Amino acid sequence: LAPPTDKPGNQGTNSPPPFFPPPSNDFRHPDMSNPADPKADTEPKGRCDRCYGCVYGWAQQAEPTVLVPLWCFRPTCQIACAILAAILFISVGAGLVSASGSIVESDPIVYGGGDVEKEFTVDKQIDGKVLVYYELPGMFANRKYIVENKDPDITNTMLGRVKCEDAEDQEALWRRTCDVASFNNQYEGKPLVCYQDTSFAALINAVGSKKHFKPCGLLALATFLDEYRLEKYNNGNWTPITVNQDDIALPFDSGIDSKVYGSKIILDNGALTIKGERSWLKPGSQFEHFKVWYRPPPSPYVRNLWGTINDPMTPGRYRVKFTTNSRIFTDQWGLKEKRVVFTREHPLGGKGTCRVLGGVAIALGCMEVLAAIILFVAKLTAKSSTDLRTI
Repeated sequence: LAPPTDKPGNQGTNSPPPFFPPPSNDFRHPDMSNPADPKADTEPKGRCDRCYGCVYGWAQQAEPTVLVPLWCFRPTCQIACAILAAILFISVGAGLVSASGSIVESDPIVYGGGDVEKEFTVDKQIDGKVLVYYELPGMFANRKYIVENKDPDITNTMLGRVKCEDAEDQEALWRRTCDVASFNNQYEGKPLVCYQDTSFAALINAVGSKKHFKPCGLLALATFLDEYRLEKYNNGNWTPITVNQDDIALPFDSGIDSKVYGSKIILDNGALTIKGERSWLKPGSQFEHFKVWYRPPPSPYVRNLWGTINDPMTPGRYRVKFTTNSRIFTDQWGLKEKRVVFTREHPLGGKGTCRVLGGVAIALGCMEVLAAIILFVAKLTAKSSTDLRTI
């Protein structure tokens, strides 16, 4: 201990008061206002002090007087919530499954690259507007290197970037069985030959150039070009059925002056151009089919709208003729088959979509039922343990 001192304020010692910091610290005593001074309470505080007071009051909230929100965390409330969620999910799932049963859809018409026509029978009438789909099972168009392989001159993306990689010009047309080497070595006027896709070769030859390929990219290179003709057998004759191919794209994609493509793909003297270069796309139904194809599905199963029929399909005998049938999909790219499906238009989508979503909703409802049972058993177990401790 330090020897005592007679200096006032230190209680008889020359040591600092208890809990006083050492002299080396930069310590400042708080400003102690004189309570006898009336000006100390009337002086306005600064803006920082008021802000600090607001933040402090918000952070140091008082104890709530209403404890109803905390009741939601009790076992009884959790069990009730699980039961209500189970009822909701199961009800929605049952409604979707029931809706899928009301959607009339024909059996898929399977065809290959060498088929010319296929006959089929409609057993149950398809009322309302009939949708004509084509399906490409096994074609993984949702892969990243395909989805991002688009023409940047006609495609805008918010979170990613697109580019024409390995398919920038006509040198990449060998992927569609086109004889590019012979085409480049020939004199002007010799057409391009694609051994398994004559319809695609005709589109390229109409461009009049051996270099330009607009739109470019692998997704554009793999465009589906098959065309169908539908007929019904009536009184010994095959009567053609009109299939509308104009109203198949999304509303902001549809039309030559669409919101998405109107300023990028321009109609000039009967031909489509992209940044002044002649495009291999043709105006009309082929352009609308390309818009549908250029939005690949999120799943590996390709099912795109090809056309619509305004009149119902009555039961009877039908046939579909393949006026254009690209062999490239089955003979070169390894698809086992291509399909055509006729179904009724429904606000909830297709038959398979409603069935899948309904099954998922019912599965979630069953999980909620299981959770309610587990919570109920846990509540009984906790109550019995409390009773034993009480005894």
